[in-house]
Amino acid sequence: MMWLLYARRAILSTFKTALAYPWQAALIAALCLAGWLYMGKRDAQATIVRRDATITQMEAASKIATAAQIALNKAVTDKQTEIARLTDANETNRRSVADRSSDYARRMSAKSYCREASATPESDSAQGSDRPSGDAVVVTKSDFDILTGNTARLMSVKEWADRLMGEGLAVPVE
Repeated sequence: MMWLLYARRAILSTFKTALAYPWQAALIAALCLAGWLYMGKRDAQATIVRRDATITQMEAASKIATAAQIALNKAVTDKQTEIARLTDANETNRRSVADRSSDYARRMSAKSYCREASATPESDSAQGSDRPSGDAVVVTKSDFDILTGNTARLMSVKEWADRLMGEGLAVPVE
């Protein structure tokens, strides 16, 4: 409690002095106020400098993140384009195989190669181009269609396996 008495006595003596010398007290008060305002201004300027540095760092980080996002978007777009191109090429290859198989089936139709042996045997001298040779294999049209379908499927599977090996997802069996 003693300190409270000393504080009271100091405050009272300050007011007595201020009343005795009013101009000098006003000058001292003005100097104290100016110093206090100057210190506050320096703190405010330091805060502004820190804020500006933070904004600059955030803008730089934003530019870096934007560039990274653009690069990522481009990579994803390129990958999707490549997948679409491969899918389109795969569909084109399948259509091409199917068209070739269909053409082959038409060429190898029953009219040209799968003729049944005639009911009346002909002599060797009268053998024409319509008759199959001695080493020819005669199959029915339904069997020929099954063989053609199997050939087309096997060609498709081989292309698929070649594509997987090309992409590094499969290895050839040795």
